Parts: sequence; structure tokens; C-alpha cells
Amino acid sequence: MFAAGQARRAPGGPLQAEPGADAGPAAPLGATLFYRPRDAAVVLGMSRTAVFRLIKTGELWSIKHEGYRLIPASALLEFARKLEANAQGSAVA
Repeated sequence: MFAAGQARRAPGGPLQAEPGADAGPAAPLGATLFYRPRDAAVVLGMSRTAVFRLIKTGELWSIKHEGYRLIPASALLEFARKLEANAQGSAVA
């Protein structure tokens, strides 16, 4: 099946850590590691087109692997934190 440390992609779903894989302290077992743009759009509550616009402008980091566009979970968290920080900064001003 999969060697330890590898990941798998459920049909039509995001890439997930293989059970028993050492995902490190930041990603618990079974946590989603990478999202396809349509899945990231659902997580962020926006359209797929908006996600691609964020990628194009550099606001959201992504990688291409074997023809697939993948967005790391850490990139989604970083984007959300920046969004919150900007919202808090503009609310104070």
C-alpha cells in the first residue's frame, strides 16, 4: 500500500496523511495536508475563481505536482491569519 510518511488522496477529496505516517507535530494523524483549489475554496468560503485569483496575485501559496495544483493546509492557515490581522488593523484605525 503506502510506505510510512507517504500521503494518499481520497477520490474527489483533499490529500491526507496515511494512517501511521509521521506527519509531525503541526499535522495530527489523518489531517489534510494539501487541498485542491475547489476544496480550498470550500474551506475559505469563496469561489474557486477567487482562489485562483489569490494564487495569481501571490496572496495564497500553492504548488504544482504532476499537473495538479495543490494548496498546503499551512498556506490556508497563513492566509486566514493575514486576513484576520488586516481586519483587526483596519478596525483599530
